[in-house]
Amino acid sequence: MSPFSKTKAYQQAPTMSKTDERGPVTYRTEDHLGVVMQMYGSVWSKVLPYCIVNTLLVVIIVIINNQWGIDLSFSDKGHKTMGSLVSFLLVSRAKISNARYMESRKLISDIVKSCRELAQHTITFTRYEHSPLAKEWRADVARRTIILLRTVVSVLQYETKGIHAWQVPELTVDEQQALRVALGEANERSPMVLAIFLRTAIAKHVECLEKDLDVNQELKLLECTADFVRAYHGLMKLITTPFPFPLVQMTRTFLFFWVFTLPCALLNDMDLVISMFMAFFTTHCFVGLEFVSIELDDPFGEDPNDFDVKALAEVAYADFYVSVHDIDGREAADTLRNAVHKPLRQELRTQMLSTNTRVSIWNTRYLDREQEDFCDDSNAEFVPKKKQMSKLLSMGDIQNMIALEKQQKSSRKQMVPLFDEDQMQAIDEIQDGQV
Repeated sequence: MSPFSKTKAYQQAPTMSKTDERGPVTYRTEDHLGVVMQMYGSVWSKVLPYCIVNTLLVVIIVIINNQWGIDLSFSDKGHKTMGSLVSFLLVSRAKISNARYMESRKLISDIVKSCRELAQHTITFTRYEHSPLAKEWRADVARRTIILLRTVVSVLQYETKGIHAWQVPELTVDEQQALRVALGEANERSPMVLAIFLRTAIAKHVECLEKDLDVNQELKLLECTADFVRAYHGLMKLITTPFPFPLVQMTRTFLFFWVFTLPCALLNDMDLVISMFMAFFTTHCFVGLEFVSIELDDPFGEDPNDFDVKALAEVAYADFYVSVHDIDGREAADTLRNAVHKPLRQELRTQMLSTNTRVSIWNTRYLDREQEDFCDDSNAEFVPKKKQMSKLLSMGDIQNMIALEKQQKSSRKQMVPLFDEDQMQAIDEIQDGQV
């Protein structure tokens, strides 16, 4: 067990994002019986059907021989030679899969490390800057770093969560719109756009600090951003380059042919009980090794052996808050935390207090292209003033909504979603005074 597992942060992390409340797989290497008997994280449940089928084949072959005199057994000489070939293919595949798995884990560590170093160097280089603008600049760099890391988590979990990067709730409305308009459905490109925003925020030190950063200090911050981009590109290379299909196909073909002809070879010179025993555990060994490779092929899902990237990122978020607390105090750290976790509530509360109006869920769900251009030109949020909807809708209201939707579609204006379902719920809470 890792020595880090005893710390408070790593005790809390496993249950943050895994669907199974038991979290990632843990075990004690010195507990031999516990390792053998542990089912969580094991491939036993997937391999067991193959073991049972192959054991039953031994029994069926014996019954056929006894009942009808048809002997399906054969010499194991050729089977032994083929077994060496199957072993080579399985071990080669498992070795490559494990190398890709460990490289993915290293690149995730590099991404988190670069974000941590960026936040820490930002605090270190400006420790003696205490003006309001300096505090605002530090908070902005820290927030954008957190958002960048959060977006990477969203990209890695897209296959299982189905949430687009521009739908990440920690993003502000402006950031969501920028990603949605610039990238569309191209999730993997979202961190690159946010990296540009982060570099721009770093360059703003000339406007916010009383004494500009030294050239080497600025280059160090930009170097951390470059390290992030480099690690992210490496991660995308692994994700977008699957395991070579010909090798997978050849391994599976030889594996299943060899495994399911094993009972015939075993019964040639072994009795029924020993053949059943050997068929069961040999199948578990060979087929199980292939299932281990399958587990390692995609380490970014919700399986027990997958990386808990969200938990790793959230531990880094806590480090950012501690760094800001250290230099600017608790209030600044709490403000940063709220800016990260409640950006929509903050913006909507400010908007409604300034206009003293209720925000219509129906009216803010979509912006067409002309309205979006108006937002960009005026540098302000645009809220259409068409119709205020209550939470209790009559049949006539529903018919009017359907008619209005058809009218909007017939106008052939390209509609751009502004808020997702979680954000709609946040709007409800604000309007009802719950937040």
